[in-house]
Amino acid sequence: QSTFWTIVNMICNHEIFQNHQKQQAPVEKQLAVVLYRLGRKSTVWDLYSKFGIAEGTVQLFTFRITLTLKSLKSYVIVWSHGDYRQEVHRGFEEKCEFLNVIGALDGSHINLFEAPSKPNKDVYFTQKRHYVIHLQAVVDYKGLFTFYDIGYPASAHDAKVFRNSKFYLYRNQLFKEQNYVLAD
Repeated sequence: QSTFWTIVNMICNHEIFQNHQKQQAPVEKQLAVVLYRLGRKSTVWDLYSKFGIAEGTVQLFTFRITLTLKSLKSYVIVWSHGDYRQEVHRGFEEKCEFLNVIGALDGSHINLFEAPSKPNKDVYFTQKRHYVIHLQAVVDYKGLFTFYDIGYPASAHDAKVFRNSKFYLYRNQLFKEQNYVLAD
């Protein structure tokens, strides 16, 4: 619950919620609806029954919340540098006895509730009969995201996703001498 209110406080002053022409639902209600929708794969009927709101309103809430959460990316997902980089080194050294580690990299498939609105959506469909996108991320020793790339289809091989990622593209700027990430 404290995380919920932390997020509300982080997004409540975003300009999208400052429209004074028409009264909006409170930010906390909009966030709750979107989290409920995404966390439970809820249908519009479920949301209407639970919250008494129509489909268009659900879509509007989802647009607003995802836009504001995206705007927080540079605030909450930060590559380790300076003093924090040294803390990350120590953290990994204590956990796994490796020196100079600045992160752990892995990929994961994220199931989509429905087909993506892309012309070649079939490449996102898996043998398990789900639409899936790749998430590739780096976390620090506490498991906090420090970098991510998302969006490749399920049919893309992990190596291709890595070679075409922003992480790989900017590797020379992200790494100092002797630093590395752990990956499988």
